[in-house]
Amino acid sequence: MEKIKVAKDAYYAKGGRKASVSRVYLQKGKGRIVINGKEAKDYFGPDNKWIEQIYAPLRLLKQEEQFDVICFAKGGGVTGQSEAIRMGVSRCLDAYELKVIGRKVETVDSSDAEASEDEDESAEMPPTWRKQLRAKGYLTRDSRAVLRKRVGFRKARKRPQYSKR
Repeated sequence: MEKIKVAKDAYYAKGGRKASVSRVYLQKGKGRIVINGKEAKDYFGPDNKWIEQIYAPLRLLKQEEQFDVICFAKGGGVTGQSEAIRMGVSRCLDAYELKVIGRKVETVDSSDAEASEDEDESAEMPPTWRKQLRAKGYLTRDSRAVLRKRVGFRKARKRPQYSKR
């Protein structure tokens, strides 16, 4: 197993979920995922559900064989880390599209003839990567986290049994 180094032209983004934080680098490659210096299968083990979560934004955009993902994850558990990495990959793809591919901004002209031509072009134009990623919820941070156990409670919300007498 050869080590992958981060290229100078790699795209960088952070991702987060629960107590997990990930730093993700996306660069041109063959579709490999390296997490904390290990291949994804070695890091997450034989269960592929976490690896599928990381590949989800790449599969959505049909780019799984185009990019290598190098990431550093810490905190939380495997689910939180995989979702944090997924968010970082999505943000990297968004940055790549903005810088390399470019996004077309719809303009509104005053003449009716030109406006109708613009509408026909925008109807045929496929949605941007950002719209596709946003529609699936990959660019939104899921802010849910575990509540702390509070004083006088058995768990975070479970109260002791009430006794009238």
